Amino acid sequence: MAGTPHSLYSCTCLSHRDARIVSKASILIVEDDPHTAEFIRVHIHASGYTTVGIVSTAADAIDLARSKSPDLILMDIILSGDMDGIETARIINSTQNIPVLYLTAQTDDAFFERAKVTEPFAYLLKPLNERELNLTIGMALYRHQLESKLKLSEKHLAEAQRIGHLGSWSMDFATGSIHWSDEIFRIFGRSVAQGDIDYEKFMAQVHPEDQQLVSAAIQNAREQGNHYSIHHRIIQADGLAERIVHHTGEITLSESGKPQHMTGTLQDVTEHKSTEARLWHMAHHDPLCGLPNRMLMYDRLSHAIVQSHRNKAKVALMLFDLDDFKRINDSFGHQAGDALLVEISDRLRRSARECDTVARLGGDEFTLIIEQLKTVGDAVMIVNKILTVMQEPVCLDGQNIQVTCSIGIALYPDDATTLDGLLKASDSAMYEAKRAGKNNFQFYIDVKRQTH
Repeated sequence: MAGTPHSLYSCTCLSHRDARIVSKASILIVEDDPHTAEFIRVHIHASGYTTVGIVSTAADAIDLARSKSPDLILMDIILSGDMDGIETARIINSTQNIPVLYLTAQTDDAFFERAKVTEPFAYLLKPLNERELNLTIGMALYRHQLESKLKLSEKHLAEAQRIGHLGSWSMDFATGSIHWSDEIFRIFGRSVAQGDIDYEKFMAQVHPEDQQLVSAAIQNAREQGNHYSIHHRIIQADGLAERIVHHTGEITLSESGKPQHMTGTLQDVTEHKSTEARLWHMAHHDPLCGLPNRMLMYDRLSHAIVQSHRNKAKVALMLFDLDDFKRINDSFGHQAGDALLVEISDRLRRSARECDTVARLGGDEFTLIIEQLKTVGDAVMIVNKILTVMQEPVCLDGQNIQVTCSIGIALYPDDATTLDGLLKASDSAMYEAKRAGKNNFQFYIDVKRQTH
């Protein structure tokens, strides 16, 4: 994979200021293979980054991280000495807030589970690819900027409640009137001059799908005296804007022990939730094609296996590899190669059912998870549709070229009953499709029969 079309950069949502900050970032390279380290150094310098050093041991990495405070660490999993990259990252993260991007050739579940503890920003599989390296570094730096801003906001939450997007309210049970602070009027898009409102007017601006949640929380508080803390949506007074609010309330009892009134807070958290959603998307989707990445694909496949076992249904895992992609990349250039990968991902997305998952594993490899498969014939119908769609000409630099792919198909539970087993089976079937002449598909069960 190589160069990214200009339109793809707009998807990252980097402002000009953010882009300048990212381009000047300093990076610590922790890599025990000198050739790989030099490859990384050359390419990140060409992209405008600087390096604070290249080391191959845990001790040197920890010392340099403390003395130089780089903006990003590229951490190899296998290091010289007794300590590996995961433990090294854990030690660094215990005292410093530096994003870590792992470099690894390992793909087993145990590795990912152990690495999760260090909250890595991304994983890059070896052998490394220039464009994928640059794109992932850019995304990791940008994501770290967003998370740093989010953590700073949380640190000053008490002050933020006083000066921004947080209001207080009280409700008198005797009269049914509700008093809002000025900030809540603003959140609801109402004028302060309207004065106090009643419960019915308040509920009218709660999103219809959330009204039962809100009314149940208030009713439970009145009957049981429980404090509540919920998130729900409201519709502003103009009926156009929708906001997400964090809503709390608690009961005050009279001297006789009866509910007298309720007080609480309401905070507009729309932007906070939007940031959370954006960060999650960046962590689980391919930066070039926008498809689910390897991590999200593993999660979706695991879920599909559990559902299939419960419903006694089949799951098909299709592994796609473009035929002769290197030749196309070399002939037309890396930017055209990236544009081709985006086009292919769009075709796969259009060919799949809404309930299925198309993912990009990296390079020119894609997967399709087909859930609730009724018959093997249904899988054949889908894969034939994909092969036909894939052969439609693609225009690269004014030339129409035909792209084909080889597809390996593994079925759960017929071919394997574990995630790794399905991946290995589909990979074996895909390579058999390559060997058989490309532009075709092979089921693992047929490959298995031929080898026995």
